[in-house]
Amino acid sequence: MRWIKLGSDRFGKPVYFPETHSYNVIMVLARARYGKTILVKNLYTQISKHRPVVIFDYQGEHSESRYGNWLSRDQIAFIPDLHTISNFGFYLSDFDQMQDWISMGFSAKNAPLIMTFLKFDNIHHNNPLEFLELLVDLPTRDDEVDSFNKRYAEFGLFLHGRIHDSTKQSVVSMMNIVWQSGLLIPPVGSKDHATHFPSKIHVDDWGALLETYPHLNINLNIVTSNSIPLARASVGKILDRFLPYLKDLRGKAPLFVVEEADFICPNAMDAENITSLYQLRNYVLKHQRTGIEMMFVSQDPNLMDQFTLMGATIWIMGQHMKSSVTASTLNESDMDYHKDIIHQLKFDRYSNKRQFALMLSGNGGHYEIFEVDDTCTRDPLKHRFRK
Repeated sequence: MRWIKLGSDRFGKPVYFPETHSYNVIMVLARARYGKTILVKNLYTQISKHRPVVIFDYQGEHSESRYGNWLSRDQIAFIPDLHTISNFGFYLSDFDQMQDWISMGFSAKNAPLIMTFLKFDNIHHNNPLEFLELLVDLPTRDDEVDSFNKRYAEFGLFLHGRIHDSTKQSVVSMMNIVWQSGLLIPPVGSKDHATHFPSKIHVDDWGALLETYPHLNINLNIVTSNSIPLARASVGKILDRFLPYLKDLRGKAPLFVVEEADFICPNAMDAENITSLYQLRNYVLKHQRTGIEMMFVSQDPNLMDQFTLMGATIWIMGQHMKSSVTASTLNESDMDYHKDIIHQLKFDRYSNKRQFALMLSGNGGHYEIFEVDDTCTRDPLKHRFRK
């Protein structure tokens, strides 16, 4: 067992939590602009000394964890060998499950249509632009069906009837959004790749990255709410590709850090149709035997998947919206955690005073209040220390 420093209590005494070789689910809850990112960086930079770390970086905030805060009053915590993967895209062939397309934003009604035409790689050549052209070409009138079938007969594509006009419009519109987002890219080296996304890379084997790099930061670079479905599809696919490798990483199983978990792991009825939610729930509930550790960061636990919340073993909480699931999970001593603990926490942005509470599941309602160290705050001199 290792003790990870969280910060200091009101008497200046260090506050720690136990990080073990066994499975943990760490839940970090606090409202916006409360200081969650600094706290999380403090945690995973320390944990990185003992196990690999994989960060799903929602808005590109964590690549700077490679560089130390040399002005810190506390210990200097950073990950010099943190490798950031950014500006990446996927091929059409990577999304081979219907749920992948529903996660992107296609309706459950239209996703089967996508899967049907996806099989004809002799037409679209794994190129989303050519796939979009095929969708645009779909007949919406009876008198267009024969000409369509003649055009594509040599490829083995045959339609028995027209496509409803509203269905075509919906599919083409959504495919345009996905194409323009850069989530799907033409094969690297192709003319269309050089024309439209020359700087985008394709990761051929996500799982192999776990073996190649000790610590990974996956920059999702989400800047608008319209990108949330695409982020879910990305995270779901990456986690799916990681899974076969985890059983071979015993003793070196990573800590997975999921930022903005209320978006990536949402509270939704159709969990199987949101691949990031489906995979993360399985990572929490089924894949503990691989030795992984999970850390979720959320502003509002009411928006998070409730089964994932119930799997938490370590709770680190600032001021946040009360959650019935969190309350029932933490109610081990007839205590209202929100009234008795969260309302006590002090927050003053101007004096940089941000208090959090630490609670461990199965610890009889015991808690500790602490302030976060500044070990990972942004260093204005960081450029001087880059290699």
